[in-house]
Amino acid sequence: MIIVIIYCDNLGAVQLTTSMGHHERTKHARMYFHFVRESVESKQVHVVHLQTKEMIADMFTKLCHETGMKNSLERWA
Repeated sequence: MIIVIIYCDNLGAVQLTTSMGHHERTKHARMYFHFVRESVESKQVHVVHLQTKEMIADMFTKLCHETGMKNSLERWA
């Protein structure tokens, strides 16, 4: 079985994928959130917390300084 790893810089979102409790702020969660939670339970998906500065994809989606771009390129290579 292939396990998909999702890197997320939102610690609250990572915790919600493993927590079975109901939270007042998540009562309007969309269906894809439940799909991800079920996928984590069935061990098809693994959600991992990664600090924002370590997110390689940020160099494609956010404005970053020259040093941030160099660091991202070094990690990507």
